[in-house]
Amino acid sequence: MPTEHISHQIEAYLSGQLSPSARHKFETHVAACAGCTRELAETEYLVAQLQQTFIKKLGKPTPPPHLRLQIRQKLYEPEPRRRWYFPWALSGRVANTVGTLAVILLLGAGLFVTIQGQLLPSSSPATLETAGGGPQNSTAVNVTATSESVASPSAADPAHTASAGDSLHLNAAPTSQPTAPPEVVSAAALPTTEAEPAPSAVAPAPVGTIAFAAFNPADHRRVYELHLINADGSNHRLFPLDGVSEPALRHTGDGHWLAYRAWGQPTSPRSLLTSDLTGEMPRMVGGFWEDAQPDWSPIENRLVFASQRESDRRWRLYTSWGDGSAERDLRREGKSPSFAPDGRRLVFEGCDTAGEVCGLWQTTLENSEQSAQLILADNQAKSPDWSPVNEQIVYMANPDDNWDLYLTDSSGRQPQRLTTSPASEGLPAWSPDGEWLAFVSNQNNRWGLWVMHLPGGASQKIYDFGESEFSPPAEAPYDDPHWWDEQLSWSE
Repeated sequence: MPTEHISHQIEAYLSGQLSPSARHKFETHVAACAGCTRELAETEYLVAQLQQTFIKKLGKPTPPPHLRLQIRQKLYEPEPRRRWYFPWALSGRVANTVGTLAVILLLGAGLFVTIQGQLLPSSSPATLETAGGGPQNSTAVNVTATSESVASPSAADPAHTASAGDSLHLNAAPTSQPTAPPEVVSAAALPTTEAEPAPSAVAPAPVGTIAFAAFNPADHRRVYELHLINADGSNHRLFPLDGVSEPALRHTGDGHWLAYRAWGQPTSPRSLLTSDLTGEMPRMVGGFWEDAQPDWSPIENRLVFASQRESDRRWRLYTSWGDGSAERDLRREGKSPSFAPDGRRLVFEGCDTAGEVCGLWQTTLENSEQSAQLILADNQAKSPDWSPVNEQIVYMANPDDNWDLYLTDSSGRQPQRLTTSPASEGLPAWSPDGEWLAFVSNQNNRWGLWVMHLPGGASQKIYDFGESEFSPPAEAPYDDPHWWDEQLSWSE
């Protein structure tokens, strides 16, 4: 059946701009409309492929602002009334029903067609391939300019759908269904050797604040210490409260707010807590010893966290406001939750209800019990972190007895290996702009905090743990800790 009636709503839905009531109404309608379900799935795939293309060609999911402006101007260039065509190796249904929407997504979501950081010449065609290898598993994006006058869709070519008010068209080569690339791990082999910061013209210095914890084994200390450091390695300082770890930073108009796990020694009650960076007047969240792994919503003062508070000791997911009020059991087993940019979806470590298929899953706050979907079947995938700007998810895994960093999208397509050194790398955290990753590594048998610039792949150590140990000893109150149970957080 025709699905033009929802095309204008899909961008708002995918970018999280609909109100809760409008989102519920949209999802209810899509569930009862087979054509709408198909269109939504194909549009999600289209957006994911665009983002993969930009990451491969530009090293990031969107072009810089100045390049977006140039492309917008080029797209709307009035002379000589050029018509732009966007052929995609996707289903013909995308062309028929999402022609206008695809252009809206290209413009409104900032996914402008570029190649290797340069504006496409209007006189020559160019081809972009999505990340993932050769022609057999790539989606070619051809952009051409033509002076052909097309006042309305041609009856001989129904795949051309005109955008209202624009001279933009989308043309799809018909296929039966969108074909997902094979789920293979490609060795991206980004360097993880200690290096001097790259020149600003190549890799500008990272910005923001990174929070991490380490155990101080000194006889007079023997506590977790929570560290704060600027992303360029400057301004290292300690959080005033001792015995706290698993930080989650949130930037507000009044500064930073911090959620963290307190172990009950020596300055804090054993619980999840939130406070400003002075540590004064912390607020208790949850109130159980076993509450852990908090993450802030990117759109509101909400936390999601995991806990083993039940007698069966299984990890389960919960949410509450930042002050601990309005707590709600999400009725889903899992741990290490991380919010999507829309503040509605989240990724987590978990298994199916039978406990047989484990890996990375995603679900929604509104329907967490029924809506969970498998992203990646890998029972060694841990510490997922959803990019704050797109559908990319970074995580750590140990397929060959060595912890490394991996990147996938929210559909689990084409996981990419980001590190290949013999050292362990883990606990990845995105920068607020989605261009950097922070992680820990024991390069040369010495733990440190590192940052990686994804466009170029260069990594550099910004903090050396020295005599500190990343994990505490197996003693009360820590039980049997593992270093991968910790987490990092990076905020503006």
